[in-house]
Amino acid sequence: MTAADNTTPAARHEAAPSALLRAPEAAHHKHKNGAVATISTYFTDTTHAPKSEKQILEEQRVFLGHGGKFKRWMLLPAAFLNHACLGGIYDWSVYNGPIARRMSEGGEQHVTEENVSIAFFIAVGMMGFAAFFTGPWLERHGPRIPALLGAFLFMLGQGLTALGCELKSLPLLYVGIGVIGGIGIGISYITAIMTLQKYFPDKRGESAAWATGGFGMGGVVGSLMQTALLEATTVTNTFLIVMAVYAVIQFPASFMFRFPPEGYVPPVDPKHPDKKPPAPMPPPATPAVHAAKHASFVKDAKSLKYILVYLVFFTCIMSGLVLMAKIADIAITIYHKSAQTAGVIVAINGFFTLAGKAGFGILSDHLGRMPCLLIAEVMQVVSLAMVLISFHVGNFGLSLAGLFMMATGFGAGFGVLPATVADNFDEENASSLYGLALTAWSIAAVAGGFLFSAVFNLEKAAGKPEAWQYDANIYWLFAIGGLGVIFASVFMVMERRAKAASQKSVA
Repeated sequence: MTAADNTTPAARHEAAPSALLRAPEAAHHKHKNGAVATISTYFTDTTHAPKSEKQILEEQRVFLGHGGKFKRWMLLPAAFLNHACLGGIYDWSVYNGPIARRMSEGGEQHVTEENVSIAFFIAVGMMGFAAFFTGPWLERHGPRIPALLGAFLFMLGQGLTALGCELKSLPLLYVGIGVIGGIGIGISYITAIMTLQKYFPDKRGESAAWATGGFGMGGVVGSLMQTALLEATTVTNTFLIVMAVYAVIQFPASFMFRFPPEGYVPPVDPKHPDKKPPAPMPPPATPAVHAAKHASFVKDAKSLKYILVYLVFFTCIMSGLVLMAKIADIAITIYHKSAQTAGVIVAINGFFTLAGKAGFGILSDHLGRMPCLLIAEVMQVVSLAMVLISFHVGNFGLSLAGLFMMATGFGAGFGVLPATVADNFDEENASSLYGLALTAWSIAAVAGGFLFSAVFNLEKAAGKPEAWQYDANIYWLFAIGGLGVIFASVFMVMERRAKAASQKSVA
Protein backbone atom coordinates (compact mmCIF):
# COMPACT_ATOMS: atom_id res chain seq x y z
CA MET A 1 0.00 0.00 0.00
CA THR A 2 1.37 3.41 -0.94
CA ALA A 3 1.56 6.46 1.31
CA ALA A 4 -1.24 8.01 -0.69
CA ASP A 5 -3.45 5.02 0.09
CA ASN A 6 -2.98 5.63 3.81
CA THR A 7 -4.51 9.10 3.66
CA THR A 8 -8.01 9.70 4.92
CA PRO A 9 -10.86 10.50 2.50
CA ALA A 10 -10.98 14.05 3.84
CA ALA A 11 -7.26 14.49 3.25
CA ARG A 12 -7.54 13.18 -0.30
CA HIS A 13 -10.53 15.51 -0.85
CA GLU A 14 -8.40 18.48 0.21
CA ALA A 15 -5.19 17.47 -1.51
CA ALA A 16 -6.67 16.58 -4.88
CA PRO A 17 -8.18 19.98 -5.70
CA SER A 18 -5.08 21.76 -4.46
CA ALA A 19 -2.82 19.63 -6.64
CA LEU A 20 -5.08 20.03 -9.63
CA LEU A 21 -5.25 23.80 -9.21
CA ARG A 22 -1.59 24.61 -8.69
CA ALA A 23 -0.16 23.46 -12.01
CA PRO A 24 -2.82 24.92 -14.34
CA GLU A 25 -2.84 28.18 -12.42
CA ALA A 26 0.90 28.47 -12.73
CA ALA A 27 0.70 27.90 -16.46
CA HIS A 28 -2.20 30.31 -16.77
CA HIS A 29 -0.57 33.16 -14.84
CA LYS A 30 2.73 32.66 -16.62
CA HIS A 31 1.36 34.40 -19.67
CA LYS A 32 0.04 37.40 -17.79
CA ASN A 33 1.73 40.56 -16.70
CA GLY A 34 2.53 41.13 -13.02
CA ALA A 35 0.21 43.61 -11.30
CA VAL A 36 -2.51 43.37 -13.96
CA ALA A 37 -2.57 39.59 -13.58
CA THR A 38 -2.74 39.85 -9.80
CA ILE A 39 -5.65 42.32 -9.87
CA SER A 40 -7.51 40.35 -12.53
CA THR A 41 -7.10 37.10 -10.62
CA TYR A 42 -8.12 38.65 -7.31
CA PHE A 43 -11.46 39.89 -8.60
CA THR A 44 -12.38 37.05 -10.94
CA ASP A 45 -10.93 33.85 -9.45
CA THR A 46 -13.55 32.90 -6.88
CA THR A 47 -12.39 29.31 -6.46
CA HIS A 48 -13.62 28.21 -3.06
CA ALA A 49 -10.96 26.94 -0.67
CA PRO A 50 -11.81 23.27 0.07
CA LYS A 51 -13.32 22.62 3.48
CA SER A 52 -11.82 19.99 5.76
CA GLU A 53 -13.96 17.19 7.13
CA LYS A 54 -13.70 18.82 10.56
CA GLN A 55 -14.97 22.15 9.21
CA ILE A 56 -17.85 20.49 7.37
CA LEU A 57 -18.97 18.69 10.55
CA GLU A 58 -18.46 21.84 12.63
CA GLU A 59 -20.67 23.95 10.36
CA GLN A 60 -23.51 21.48 10.76
CA ARG A 61 -23.79 22.66 14.37
CA VAL A 62 -24.87 26.06 15.65
CA PHE A 63 -21.70 27.37 17.29
CA LEU A 64 -18.18 26.08 16.56
CA GLY A 65 -19.29 22.46 16.38
CA HIS A 66 -21.47 22.68 19.49
CA GLY A 67 -25.17 23.09 20.11
CA GLY A 68 -28.05 21.83 18.02
CA LYS A 69 -28.30 21.39 14.28
CA PHE A 70 -27.69 24.53 12.26
CA LYS A 71 -30.68 25.97 10.40
CA ARG A 72 -30.44 28.68 7.79
CA TRP A 73 -32.98 30.91 9.57
CA MET A 74 -30.45 31.32 12.41
CA LEU A 75 -28.42 33.54 10.10
CA LEU A 76 -31.22 36.15 10.04
CA PRO A 77 -30.98 37.31 13.69
CA ALA A 78 -27.18 37.03 13.53
CA ALA A 79 -27.05 39.32 10.49
CA PHE A 80 -29.58 41.68 12.06
CA LEU A 81 -27.53 42.05 15.26
CA ASN A 82 -24.27 42.35 13.34
CA HIS A 83 -25.66 45.18 11.23
CA ALA A 84 -27.35 46.84 14.21
CA CYS A 85 -23.86 47.42 15.65
CA LEU A 86 -22.59 48.81 12.35
CA GLY A 87 -25.61 51.09 11.94
CA GLY A 88 -24.54 53.24 14.86
CA ILE A 89 -22.32 55.14 12.41
CA TYR A 90 -25.45 56.75 10.99
CA ASP A 91 -25.95 58.57 14.30
CA TRP A 92 -22.72 60.50 13.87
CA SER A 93 -24.46 63.88 13.89
CA VAL A 94 -25.11 63.55 17.66
CA TYR A 95 -21.33 63.49 18.16
CA ASN A 96 -20.52 66.62 16.13
CA GLY A 97 -21.15 69.14 18.88
CA PRO A 98 -19.72 67.20 21.87
CA ILE A 99 -16.51 66.26 20.03
CA ALA A 100 -16.04 69.80 18.69
CA ARG A 101 -16.43 71.21 22.20
CA ARG A 102 -14.05 68.65 23.70
CA MET A 103 -11.34 69.30 21.14
CA SER A 104 -11.72 73.07 21.48
CA GLU A 105 -11.24 73.01 25.27
CA GLY A 106 -8.37 75.13 26.49
CA GLY A 107 -8.40 77.38 23.41
CA GLU A 108 -5.41 75.61 21.82
CA GLN A 109 -7.42 74.94 18.67
CA HIS A 110 -10.87 75.73 17.31
CA VAL A 111 -12.67 72.65 16.03
CA THR A 112 -16.09 73.10 14.42
CA GLU A 113 -18.96 70.67 13.89
CA GLU A 114 -18.11 70.71 10.18
CA ASN A 115 -14.56 69.54 11.00
CA VAL A 116 -15.94 66.65 13.06
CA SER A 117 -18.53 65.64 10.44
CA ILE A 118 -15.71 64.94 7.97
CA ALA A 119 -14.94 61.79 10.01
CA PHE A 120 -18.36 60.43 9.00
CA PHE A 121 -17.72 60.96 5.29
CA ILE A 122 -14.27 59.36 5.55
CA ALA A 123 -15.81 56.34 7.30
CA VAL A 124 -18.51 55.86 4.68
CA GLY A 125 -15.93 56.38 1.94
CA MET A 126 -13.79 53.57 3.38
CA MET A 127 -16.83 51.35 3.91
CA GLY A 128 -17.71 51.07 0.24
CA PHE A 129 -14.19 50.39 -0.99
CA ALA A 130 -13.55 47.90 1.83
CA ALA A 131 -16.69 46.02 0.82
CA PHE A 132 -15.54 46.02 -2.81
CA PHE A 133 -12.16 44.47 -1.99
CA THR A 134 -13.69 42.00 0.46
CA GLY A 135 -16.15 40.49 -2.04
CA PRO A 136 -13.74 38.16 -3.93
CA TRP A 137 -11.88 37.20 -0.74
CA LEU A 138 -15.23 36.32 0.78
CA GLU A 139 -16.06 34.02 -2.14
CA ARG A 140 -12.77 32.18 -1.83
CA HIS A 141 -12.50 31.74 1.93
CA GLY A 142 -16.00 32.02 3.34
CA PRO A 143 -17.51 34.58 5.71
CA ARG A 144 -16.24 33.76 9.20
CA ILE A 145 -12.73 35.27 9.08
CA PRO A 146 -13.91 38.44 7.27
CA ALA A 147 -16.74 38.83 9.81
CA LEU A 148 -14.35 38.58 12.75
CA LEU A 149 -11.77 40.85 11.13
CA GLY A 150 -14.43 43.45 10.36
CA ALA A 151 -15.67 43.38 13.95
CA PHE A 152 -12.12 43.72 15.30
CA LEU A 153 -11.32 46.71 13.08
CA PHE A 154 -14.58 48.42 13.99
CA MET A 155 -13.82 48.04 17.70
CA LEU A 156 -10.25 49.22 17.16
CA GLY A 157 -11.57 52.27 15.34
CA GLN A 158 -13.89 53.08 18.26
CA GLY A 159 -10.99 52.73 20.70
CA LEU A 160 -8.72 55.01 18.69
CA THR A 161 -11.53 57.54 18.41
CA ALA A 162 -11.87 57.58 22.20
CA LEU A 163 -8.12 58.16 22.43
CA GLY A 164 -8.37 60.93 19.84
CA CYS A 165 -11.06 62.67 21.88
CA GLU A 166 -8.99 62.35 25.05
CA LEU A 167 -5.88 63.75 23.33
CA LYS A 168 -7.90 66.34 21.38
CA SER A 169 -6.46 64.98 18.13
CA LEU A 170 -8.57 65.54 15.04
CA PRO A 171 -6.23 63.41 12.82
CA LEU A 172 -6.57 60.47 15.23
CA LEU A 173 -10.35 60.87 15.04
CA TYR A 174 -10.18 60.68 11.25
CA VAL A 175 -7.90 57.62 11.31
CA GLY A 176 -9.84 55.87 14.10
CA ILE A 177 -13.52 55.96 13.22
CA GLY A 178 -12.87 57.22 9.68
CA VAL A 179 -10.26 54.95 8.14
CA ILE A 180 -9.98 51.90 10.43
CA GLY A 181 -13.57 51.89 11.66
CA GLY A 182 -14.87 52.48 8.14
CA ILE A 183 -12.88 49.53 6.78
CA GLY A 184 -14.22 47.32 9.55
CA ILE A 185 -17.81 48.33 8.85
CA GLY A 186 -17.40 47.70 5.10
CA ILE A 187 -15.96 44.20 5.62
CA SER A 188 -18.67 43.24 8.11
CA TYR A 189 -21.43 44.76 5.97
CA ILE A 190 -20.84 42.78 2.79
CA THR A 191 -20.03 39.59 4.68
CA ALA A 192 -23.45 39.32 6.29
CA ILE A 193 -25.31 40.43 3.15
CA MET A 194 -23.67 37.92 0.80
CA THR A 195 -24.00 35.07 3.31
CA LEU A 196 -27.75 35.61 3.34
CA GLN A 197 -27.94 35.91 -0.44
CA LYS A 198 -26.31 32.48 -0.78
CA TYR A 199 -28.48 30.79 1.83
CA PHE A 200 -31.72 32.44 0.70
CA PRO A 201 -31.73 32.44 -3.14
CA ASP A 202 -35.49 31.95 -2.90
CA LYS A 203 -35.99 35.05 -0.69
CA ARG A 204 -33.26 37.45 -1.66
CA GLY A 205 -35.18 40.64 -0.96
CA GLU A 206 -36.53 39.46 2.37
CA SER A 207 -33.17 38.15 3.60
CA ALA A 208 -31.38 41.35 2.61
CA ALA A 209 -34.07 43.24 4.52
CA TRP A 210 -33.00 41.52 7.74
CA ALA A 211 -29.41 42.71 7.43
CA THR A 212 -30.01 46.17 6.04
CA GLY A 213 -32.93 46.57 8.44
CA GLY A 214 -30.56 45.78 11.30
CA PHE A 215 -28.33 48.58 10.07
CA GLY A 216 -31.30 50.92 10.25
CA MET A 217 -32.29 49.68 13.71
CA GLY A 218 -28.75 50.41 14.84
CA GLY A 219 -29.40 54.00 13.88
CA VAL A 220 -32.52 54.08 16.06
CA VAL A 221 -31.16 52.39 19.18
CA GLY A 222 -27.67 53.80 18.78
CA SER A 223 -28.85 57.39 18.73
CA LEU A 224 -30.84 57.01 21.95
CA MET A 225 -27.99 55.16 23.66
CA GLN A 226 -25.29 57.58 22.53
CA THR A 227 -27.32 60.68 23.39
CA ALA A 228 -27.97 59.35 26.90
CA LEU A 229 -24.30 58.46 27.38
CA LEU A 230 -23.13 61.86 26.15
CA GLU A 231 -25.39 63.46 28.77
CA ALA A 232 -24.18 61.16 31.54
CA THR A 233 -20.44 60.97 30.89
CA THR A 234 -17.61 62.28 28.71
CA VAL A 235 -17.41 61.74 24.97
CA THR A 236 -14.29 59.60 25.51
CA ASN A 237 -16.12 57.27 27.87
CA THR A 238 -19.09 57.17 25.51
CA PHE A 239 -16.97 55.67 22.73
CA LEU A 240 -15.43 53.12 25.12
CA ILE A 241 -18.82 52.00 26.44
CA VAL A 242 -20.29 51.77 22.94
CA MET A 243 -17.24 49.76 21.81
CA ALA A 244 -17.74 47.26 24.66
CA VAL A 245 -21.47 46.88 23.97
CA TYR A 246 -20.92 46.31 20.25
CA ALA A 247 -18.10 43.81 20.89
CA VAL A 248 -20.34 41.66 23.12
CA ILE A 249 -22.92 41.51 20.33
CA GLN A 250 -20.88 41.46 17.13
CA PHE A 251 -18.20 38.87 17.88
CA PRO A 252 -20.62 36.04 18.81
CA ALA A 253 -22.79 36.91 15.80
CA SER A 254 -19.74 36.64 13.52
CA PHE A 255 -19.23 32.99 14.47
CA MET A 256 -22.66 32.16 13.05
CA PHE A 257 -21.74 33.03 9.46
CA ARG A 258 -20.91 30.26 7.00
CA PHE A 259 -21.54 29.51 3.33
CA PRO A 260 -23.89 26.70 2.26
CA PRO A 261 -22.40 23.42 1.03
CA GLU A 262 -21.90 22.69 -2.66
CA GLY A 263 -25.11 21.82 -4.49
CA TYR A 264 -27.22 23.51 -1.81
CA VAL A 265 -30.91 23.94 -2.68
CA PRO A 266 -33.20 25.77 -0.22
CA PRO A 267 -36.10 23.80 1.29
CA VAL A 268 -39.47 23.88 -0.44
CA ASP A 269 -41.77 26.59 0.85
CA PRO A 270 -44.86 24.77 2.23
CA LYS A 271 -47.00 27.77 1.25
CA HIS A 272 -45.88 27.45 -2.38
CA PRO A 273 -45.06 23.76 -2.96
CA ASP A 274 -45.39 24.10 -6.74
CA LYS A 275 -42.94 26.98 -7.01
CA LYS A 276 -39.84 26.09 -9.00
CA PRO A 277 -36.78 26.03 -6.68
CA PRO A 278 -33.76 28.20 -7.51
CA ALA A 279 -30.81 26.59 -9.24
CA PRO A 280 -28.42 24.82 -6.83
CA MET A 281 -25.23 26.53 -5.70
CA PRO A 282 -22.65 26.24 -8.49
CA PRO A 283 -19.61 24.00 -7.89
CA PRO A 284 -16.24 25.61 -7.17
CA ALA A 285 -14.63 27.30 -10.17
CA THR A 286 -11.63 25.60 -11.75
CA PRO A 287 -8.68 27.12 -13.60
CA ALA A 288 -10.13 25.76 -16.82
CA VAL A 289 -13.00 28.25 -16.61
CA HIS A 290 -11.00 31.10 -15.08
CA ALA A 291 -10.62 32.98 -18.38
CA ALA A 292 -14.34 32.63 -19.06
CA LYS A 293 -15.16 33.96 -15.59
CA HIS A 294 -12.86 36.91 -16.10
CA ALA A 295 -14.62 37.72 -19.35
CA SER A 296 -18.00 37.29 -17.66
CA PHE A 297 -17.10 39.67 -14.82
CA VAL A 298 -15.73 42.32 -17.15
CA LYS A 299 -18.72 41.98 -19.47
CA ASP A 300 -21.17 42.37 -16.58
CA ALA A 301 -19.31 45.29 -15.01
CA LYS A 302 -19.12 47.16 -18.35
CA SER A 303 -22.69 46.42 -19.41
CA LEU A 304 -25.20 49.25 -19.69
CA LYS A 305 -27.51 47.36 -17.36
CA TYR A 306 -24.90 47.27 -14.58
CA ILE A 307 -23.88 50.89 -15.14
CA LEU A 308 -27.52 51.91 -14.75
CA VAL A 309 -27.86 49.88 -11.54
CA TYR A 310 -24.73 51.60 -10.21
CA LEU A 311 -26.00 55.07 -11.11
CA VAL A 312 -29.48 54.43 -9.72
CA PHE A 313 -27.99 53.36 -6.40
CA PHE A 314 -25.60 56.33 -6.37
CA THR A 315 -28.35 58.88 -6.98
CA CYS A 316 -30.80 57.15 -4.62
CA ILE A 317 -28.54 57.44 -1.57
CA MET A 318 -26.79 60.78 -2.19
CA SER A 319 -29.28 63.16 -0.54
CA GLY A 320 -29.93 61.03 2.52
CA LEU A 321 -26.24 60.35 3.00
CA VAL A 322 -24.98 63.94 3.00
CA LEU A 323 -27.87 65.33 5.05
CA MET A 324 -27.68 62.48 7.57
CA ALA A 325 -24.52 63.98 9.07
CA LYS A 326 -26.36 67.29 9.58
CA ILE A 327 -29.72 66.27 11.07
CA ALA A 328 -28.87 67.09 14.68
CA ASP A 329 -27.20 70.34 13.61
CA ILE A 330 -30.30 71.33 11.60
CA ALA A 331 -32.57 70.73 14.60
CA ILE A 332 -30.30 72.76 16.91
CA THR A 333 -29.24 75.67 14.68
CA ILE A 334 -32.32 76.29 12.49
CA TYR A 335 -35.12 75.26 14.84
CA HIS A 336 -33.29 75.87 18.16
CA LYS A 337 -34.10 72.46 19.63
CA SER A 338 -32.16 70.95 22.55
CA ALA A 339 -29.47 68.29 22.10
CA GLN A 340 -31.80 65.70 23.65
CA THR A 341 -34.55 66.55 21.15
CA ALA A 342 -32.03 66.42 18.31
CA GLY A 343 -30.96 62.95 19.47
CA VAL A 344 -34.56 61.74 19.41
CA ILE A 345 -35.00 63.14 15.90
CA VAL A 346 -31.89 61.28 14.74
CA ALA A 347 -33.31 58.08 16.26
CA ILE A 348 -36.66 58.55 14.51
CA ASN A 349 -34.82 59.23 11.27
CA GLY A 350 -33.01 55.93 11.77
CA PHE A 351 -36.37 54.20 12.14
CA PHE A 352 -37.47 55.52 8.75
CA THR A 353 -34.18 54.34 7.24
CA LEU A 354 -34.92 50.93 8.74
CA ALA A 355 -38.43 50.99 7.31
CA GLY A 356 -37.07 51.82 3.86
CA LYS A 357 -34.49 49.04 3.94
CA ALA A 358 -36.75 46.32 5.29
CA GLY A 359 -40.00 47.43 3.68
CA PHE A 360 -38.69 48.01 0.17
CA GLY A 361 -36.49 44.92 0.35
CA ILE A 362 -39.53 42.74 0.99
CA LEU A 363 -41.75 44.73 -1.37
CA SER A 364 -39.25 44.26 -4.20
CA ASP A 365 -39.88 40.49 -4.11
CA HIS A 366 -43.41 41.29 -5.30
CA LEU A 367 -43.27 44.57 -7.25
CA GLY A 368 -39.85 44.08 -8.82
CA ARG A 369 -36.46 45.59 -7.99
CA MET A 370 -36.26 48.59 -10.29
CA PRO A 371 -39.87 49.75 -9.81
CA CYS A 372 -39.12 50.01 -6.08
CA LEU A 373 -35.93 51.94 -6.79
CA LEU A 374 -37.84 54.30 -9.09
CA ILE A 375 -40.29 55.02 -6.27
CA ALA A 376 -37.33 55.71 -3.98
CA GLU A 377 -35.84 58.15 -6.49
CA VAL A 378 -39.12 60.06 -6.73
CA MET A 379 -39.24 60.20 -2.94
CA GLN A 380 -35.80 61.85 -2.91
CA VAL A 381 -36.91 64.60 -5.27
CA VAL A 382 -40.16 65.29 -3.40
CA SER A 383 -38.46 65.25 0.01
CA LEU A 384 -35.81 67.76 -1.07
CA ALA A 385 -38.52 70.18 -2.19
CA MET A 386 -40.27 69.76 1.17
CA VAL A 387 -37.04 70.43 3.10
CA LEU A 388 -36.20 73.53 1.05
CA ILE A 389 -39.66 75.04 1.55
CA SER A 390 -39.72 74.18 5.26
CA PHE A 391 -36.40 75.92 5.92
CA HIS A 392 -37.66 79.14 4.34
CA VAL A 393 -41.06 79.21 6.03
CA GLY A 394 -39.77 77.88 9.35
CA ASN A 395 -42.11 74.88 9.43
CA PHE A 396 -40.48 72.27 11.69
CA GLY A 397 -43.12 69.61 10.99
CA LEU A 398 -42.73 69.90 7.22
CA SER A 399 -38.96 69.73 7.60
CA LEU A 400 -39.22 66.50 9.61
CA ALA A 401 -41.65 65.00 7.09
CA GLY A 402 -39.22 65.75 4.27
CA LEU A 403 -36.17 64.38 6.12
CA PHE A 404 -38.02 61.21 7.14
CA MET A 405 -39.25 60.63 3.59
CA MET A 406 -35.68 61.10 2.39
CA ALA A 407 -34.45 58.56 4.95
CA THR A 408 -37.03 56.03 3.72
CA GLY A 409 -35.91 56.41 0.10
CA PHE A 410 -32.27 56.26 1.19
CA GLY A 411 -32.92 52.99 3.02
CA ALA A 412 -34.75 51.57 0.01
CA GLY A 413 -31.60 51.84 -2.08
CA PHE A 414 -29.68 49.61 0.32
CA GLY A 415 -32.57 47.23 0.86
CA VAL A 416 -33.12 46.52 -2.84
CA LEU A 417 -29.54 46.62 -4.20
CA PRO A 418 -28.35 43.12 -3.14
CA ALA A 419 -31.26 41.33 -4.80
CA THR A 420 -31.01 43.59 -7.88
CA VAL A 421 -27.41 42.52 -8.45
CA ALA A 422 -28.11 38.85 -7.69
CA ASP A 423 -31.12 38.75 -10.03
CA ASN A 424 -29.52 40.40 -13.04
CA PHE A 425 -25.95 39.08 -13.15
CA ASP A 426 -23.96 35.86 -12.96
CA GLU A 427 -24.13 34.13 -9.56
CA GLU A 428 -20.37 33.61 -9.38
CA ASN A 429 -19.76 37.33 -9.87
CA ALA A 430 -22.45 38.49 -7.44
CA SER A 431 -20.19 39.24 -4.46
CA SER A 432 -17.67 41.15 -6.58
CA LEU A 433 -20.34 43.08 -8.48
CA TYR A 434 -22.22 43.91 -5.29
CA GLY A 435 -18.96 45.09 -3.70
CA LEU A 436 -18.26 47.18 -6.79
CA ALA A 437 -21.72 48.74 -6.54
CA LEU A 438 -21.00 49.71 -2.94
CA THR A 439 -18.16 51.93 -4.15
CA ALA A 440 -20.99 54.26 -5.19
CA TRP A 441 -21.63 54.58 -1.45
CA SER A 442 -18.01 55.62 -0.97
CA ILE A 443 -17.98 58.06 -3.87
CA ALA A 444 -21.25 59.61 -2.73
CA ALA A 445 -19.83 60.04 0.78
CA VAL A 446 -16.46 61.46 -0.22
CA ALA A 447 -17.42 63.57 -3.24
CA GLY A 448 -20.89 64.49 -2.01
CA GLY A 449 -19.85 65.00 1.59
CA PHE A 450 -16.88 67.23 0.87
CA LEU A 451 -18.79 69.19 -1.78
CA PHE A 452 -21.69 69.68 0.62
CA SER A 453 -19.34 70.89 3.39
CA ALA A 454 -17.44 73.23 1.06
CA VAL A 455 -20.60 74.83 -0.33
CA PHE A 456 -22.13 75.10 3.15
CA ASN A 457 -19.03 76.82 4.52
CA LEU A 458 -19.06 79.30 1.62
CA GLU A 459 -22.72 80.12 2.24
CA LYS A 460 -22.05 80.52 5.95
CA ALA A 461 -19.01 82.76 5.34
CA ALA A 462 -21.12 84.91 3.02
CA GLY A 463 -23.31 85.75 6.01
CA LYS A 464 -26.52 84.15 4.76
CA PRO A 465 -29.21 83.39 7.36
CA GLU A 466 -29.04 79.90 8.85
CA ALA A 467 -32.23 78.81 7.10
CA TRP A 468 -30.75 79.77 3.71
CA GLN A 469 -27.31 78.20 4.13
CA TYR A 470 -28.53 74.87 2.73
CA ASP A 471 -30.15 76.27 -0.44
CA ALA A 472 -27.26 75.82 -2.90
CA ASN A 473 -26.65 72.26 -1.72
CA ILE A 474 -30.31 71.33 -2.02
CA TYR A 475 -30.33 72.61 -5.63
CA TRP A 476 -27.54 70.27 -6.78
CA LEU A 477 -28.99 67.38 -4.76
CA PHE A 478 -32.31 68.01 -6.51
CA ALA A 479 -30.55 67.62 -9.88
CA ILE A 480 -28.95 64.35 -8.73
CA GLY A 481 -32.35 63.00 -7.72
CA GLY A 482 -33.83 63.96 -11.08
CA LEU A 483 -31.07 62.07 -12.88
CA GLY A 484 -31.86 59.04 -10.73
CA VAL A 485 -35.47 59.07 -11.91
CA ILE A 486 -34.23 59.10 -15.52
CA PHE A 487 -31.73 56.26 -14.96
CA ALA A 488 -34.31 54.03 -13.28
CA SER A 489 -36.84 54.73 -16.03
CA VAL A 490 -34.31 53.87 -18.77
CA PHE A 491 -33.51 50.57 -17.03
CA MET A 492 -37.18 49.64 -16.85
CA VAL A 493 -37.71 50.48 -20.53
CA MET A 494 -34.72 48.30 -21.46
CA GLU A 495 -36.09 45.43 -19.39
CA ARG A 496 -39.52 45.73 -20.95
CA ARG A 497 -38.09 45.72 -24.48
CA ALA A 498 -35.81 42.75 -23.71
CA LYS A 499 -38.77 40.81 -22.30
CA ALA A 500 -40.91 41.62 -25.33
CA ALA A 501 -38.13 40.55 -27.70
CA SER A 502 -37.69 37.29 -25.79
CA GLN A 503 -41.39 36.50 -25.95
CA LYS A 504 -41.45 37.30 -29.64
CA SER A 505 -38.54 34.98 -30.39
CA VAL A 506 -40.20 32.14 -28.45
CA ALA A 507 -43.45 32.66 -30.33
